Amino acid sequence: MDPRYFFFILFTLPTLLFGQINENGIKGYFSFDICEAVDTTDVIFSDYGGGVSGNIIRQAGAMNCVMDCSIRGNSFSMNGLDEQIVFFSGFQSVFNTSDFSIGFYFRPDPGVTKMNLFTKAEMCADSASFTIDYNPSSNQIEATLAQNSSIRTKVTGKLDPDRCWQHVTFVRDDRNSILYINGEQADLATASTRINAKNSSVLVLGSNLCIDRFRGLIDEIAIYDRAINANDVDDLFFHPEEIINRDTTIFLGGSVQIALSKNCADSYQWSPNAEINDATVAEPLISPTATATYQVDMISSDCTAKDEIMITVLDPDDLDCTEVFFPKAFTPNSDNLNDFFRINNPYTIDELISFEILDRWGSRVFFTDNPFEGWDGNFDGQVVNPGVLLYRVRFVCKGVEQTQVGSLTLIR
Repeated sequence: MDPRYFFFILFTLPTLLFGQINENGIKGYFSFDICEAVDTTDVIFSDYGGGVSGNIIRQAGAMNCVMDCSIRGNSFSMNGLDEQIVFFSGFQSVFNTSDFSIGFYFRPDPGVTKMNLFTKAEMCADSASFTIDYNPSSNQIEATLAQNSSIRTKVTGKLDPDRCWQHVTFVRDDRNSILYINGEQADLATASTRINAKNSSVLVLGSNLCIDRFRGLIDEIAIYDRAINANDVDDLFFHPEEIINRDTTIFLGGSVQIALSKNCADSYQWSPNAEINDATVAEPLISPTATATYQVDMISSDCTAKDEIMITVLDPDDLDCTEVFFPKAFTPNSDNLNDFFRINNPYTIDELISFEILDRWGSRVFFTDNPFEGWDGNFDGQVVNPGVLLYRVRFVCKGVEQTQVGSLTLIR
């Protein structure tokens, strides 16, 4: 087959495209969302980056844009035979000695042989190179950064067997090579010296230099000329194929309306299927009579993604509402651990009349009548100094109003 060349047209980064993505140091972002057929063989790609360009080599006449299975907008399909994406000017020096990061989504077709995702190498021997490969037999990613046979790092990470779309980020930070899978750090390796991976080759997605070309879908490629941090990596992970509702608690007789994030399923199956209004739809209404964990299979022709939610059911008649429980201390430092001082058993309260927190002089620094609302340690937009404070809560238990007073320790 006669391969054809097709161009990425790259412009300035608009904030609206990325939302929460940190644009600092980004060299190129390839979403494949604008993909228009000019004729039977040509495709125009309009995307965003720092003045870089690249070509797509693909089967003549093929239409590679996939609209019904992607992370956002379109994804790009590669046949594993004669198609690859070649990144030209603007990228080559990024992978020499400087820090860099590359993140992307991929959804491989079923297979048993190792496939290349990214390569910047002149030969297969132990020479200066950068490669990211997918090994289906071990279900893992293997990323190698090398100067020669002795100065090199290799990091590996297992993919999530319950996902079809997988997100991979490789970060080179000085002598460290760090691999993230689906937003979580999977591996770290440190070289004896800073690796110089300089070579004359271009960066290629789906090279067949050493192993098979990648076969499957690719989406949302981000390339940075800096080492991004864990928060940046998390921003690149959009949580596809997940139940948006997280584990939750309801009263007996209540229901949970399920919401799913974007996925490529052709059909759905929920289990257990009892107490679900329709176990074959994506987003059913679940009305459990007892605590249970529900699993959804998001089924497509070549892959099944899975997720689950635990719904805890409370019977109000079984709850003891005579005492309200609080933590003795809390640390509002934005680490997502004990950042709020709140009622630990809000479901036991028939009615919350008031929940107040007072400083040592008796001045009120927090008030709510919502049993699920907590205090973040601030007052009038200013942080409250560490120390001991008082709380006072008035609530109704089985028709009787009660008052409970206690102390708390704010730690910073």
